[in-house]
Formats: sequence, structure tokens, C-alpha cells
Amino acid sequence: MLSHVKAGIITVCICIGTENSSFDSMFISFVSANASANRNKYLLSFTKSDWQLSDYPLRFRRQKLNPDEDYGRLKLPAWNVQVINWWQLGGLGETKEEAYLDLKANFEKLKAEGAELPRPGTGLPIEFAISDEVESHTVLAANFFEKILAMDYRDCFITDESSLWDFHTEESNDHLNRKIQEVYGVDVSNIDDAKLVKIFERIISAEPQPNKSLEMTPR
Repeated sequence: MLSHVKAGIITVCICIGTENSSFDSMFISFVSANASANRNKYLLSFTKSDWQLSDYPLRFRRQKLNPDEDYGRLKLPAWNVQVINWWQLGGLGETKEEAYLDLKANFEKLKAEGAELPRPGTGLPIEFAISDEVESHTVLAANFFEKILAMDYRDCFITDESSLWDFHTEESNDHLNRKIQEVYGVDVSNIDDAKLVKIFERIISAEPQPNKSLEMTPR
């Protein structure tokens, strides 16, 4: 299963194959190695109560990037490291050392904030941001996704934290802000975080333009 997670959208692609036996054996070996390291760290965790990053099993991975593709501002550093089973915590860097230091900084920040730490070898449930506000604008949201983002709103998982930044790789939102101005007659360029909920509220609260309903049917 391959999954891609961004701040308001989760896209999942499940691939099942039976012909590539070499891949299957490599995958089984990878899982076995992870399981062994995970089990050892889990057992050792019962010998102490103040867990450090070194007590957790880690997985390093070199990012596979296409040199011919323009990733824009979303280009990932060369290395990624994650805590096995605690996938919400990770680090990025151009080298393995940089990725580890980034992970360590994130770990220490959580400890300093008094956050709950899972026992090494285990994890925490994935939590999603609430979506109460965005769900109160489903009619406008569906129209907005079709006319502005060229997407089907029903195919996306959107939360109250979702923003325009989640839907493109360019360095600014200018191209989308112009499109919103053209379609809805509303300037949203000064909404700094570009959250969809704030944009929807501005569109709805704007004074009706000629031949436009409250939901601002696009021209």
C-alpha cells in the first residue's frame, strides 16, 4: 500500500501483485528486520521509564526523486527517518545525519511540551483535524473544487486546516487568488494562511454581485 498525506488530503493507492517473487521476498525480509528491531526495543523499554530517542526503533529511507520532474516547493530532502510504528514523528535532511538531527529536534520538542510518548515499539493512533466548519459549506465547497481546483470535492478528505497550499506546488497562491476573483468576484489574497474555511466564509459574506445567489454561482 502506498499512501501520500498532505495537510488536508489523504490519497491511498493499494497495489497487490503475485508475479514479482523477488519483490515479495525483499518485502518479507524488510518486514522481518523491522519486526525484530521493534520487538527488541519494546522489551528493553520495560527497563526504564524515561524514554529517549535512542530507545525507539528507527527506519531510514532515501527518497526516490525523479531528476527530470519539477517538484517546486514540495521537493523533499534526500533522506527521511521515521520512528517505526510511531509514523507521525519523523525527520528530513539532505544526509542521514541531518535527517536524524531533525527527528531528534522534533522528539525533544514533544518531550518539552509534555506530550504523551508511546512506549518504544508501539505507536499512537493517527488523529485528523476536525472538519466541522468546512462541512457546513459543502455546497460551496463542491462548486469551489470544481471551478477553482478542477477536482471533485467528494474525492478529497478536507479538514478545517486545509488550505490552497495543499493543492499546488507553486511558490505563491497568486494564480488561484486571481481565479477566485474572476469566478466569485471576491479578493482573498490577504488571507495569509489561505485556509479554505476562511475563503468560503469570505465568499458567502461578500455583498451579492449582480445575477449571483448567496452561494455565488460562477460565471
